Amino acid sequence: GPIYYVLNEANNEMTVPDFTVVTVSDYNAHQANVVVKFTNAKITLVEAEAPKAVEDIALLREYRFENISEVLGDIKVSITQISAGTQHNIVPDSCRYVVDVRTTDAYTNEQTAALLQSAVKHSTLTPRSTRVRASAISTTHPLVRAAVAVGRECFISPTTSDRALMSGIAALKIGVGQSSRSHTADEFVKISEIEQGIAIYCSILKEMSKYETLE
Repeated sequence: GPIYYVLNEANNEMTVPDFTVVTVSDYNAHQANVVVKFTNAKITLVEAEAPKAVEDIALLREYRFENISEVLGDIKVSITQISAGTQHNIVPDSCRYVVDVRTTDAYTNEQTAALLQSAVKHSTLTPRSTRVRASAISTTHPLVRAAVAVGRECFISPTTSDRALMSGIAALKIGVGQSSRSHTADEFVKISEIEQGIAIYCSILKEMSKYETLE
């Protein structure tokens, strides 16, 4: 029979009671290392070289993808790190920056990287990895319908989880706790949240048993 997954993930990312939200899709956090090569030159040429990086960064920030995901919307592009030079009076030979791309199911990671490369004039983009991919499940899928039937609220997660490695497998991300606690020094989950989570998992599975087909 078909295989489905329910991922345990602290994803209460809305102002609602604990364990009420179900993630039906994930953006993929995809990064690319970018290098702009400068000409080794006297300091008088810095004004001619530095704008190359600035120009390409502006082009990436302004770039708009033609295809838009019905579930995830637009692909989001952000510049998160920039580094160039070691001394104030020496022209750097390159500028390196990182592009954070929240990909969707509208393009493959490889297509996304190729389109961004074609958008810039001076930079060379090198994807760190194309393995992790955006994912989505139809809101009409029995797994989603069962979750909604027992009172769960569906939304799109802005973060990436193990679900991104489950290409082609129907999956929900739903878990106990608060996302604001995740990846913090004092991260914790309440016992009451775990008990509530077990009850909700069981109710979703019980609801799914009512469907004649799970295909």
